[in-house]
Amino acid sequence: MRLRFPKTLVAVVLVLSSIYMVCGGIYVLVESRENDYVNQLWVQHRQTGRLTPIFPSLRSQIIGEGYVVGTILSLGVVGLLLPYVGLRFRISSDAMKTILAASILLLLISIYLTFSIYFSKLNGDAWP
Repeated sequence: MRLRFPKTLVAVVLVLSSIYMVCGGIYVLVESRENDYVNQLWVQHRQTGRLTPIFPSLRSQIIGEGYVVGTILSLGVVGLLLPYVGLRFRISSDAMKTILAASILLLLISIYLTFSIYFSKLNGDAWP
């Protein structure tokens, strides 16, 4: 007796696991050890004074940072796929112009947020 999985289920699992890997899931699994939680679990933001949970061994990586970056990268992927989907369904030129505008907007937002996070971490500041 062989098990057969639907192709859509396999595709969804592959996409979700690849997003997890891209947003730093493996890095968090490898670098976070049980004894690291003894040192410091919270860091205080310099300007606002609010406390943020961190992984101490990950150079003060905020716990939700990986998921935020994964969401931002997913926005960029959607921005890249929109024109392809528009060409596949052969829509009108006016609708295609709108799709291209939305695609460029999503890509610009994704690039801006990615660089914003990168440079704030490079300077040692918390994001946002």
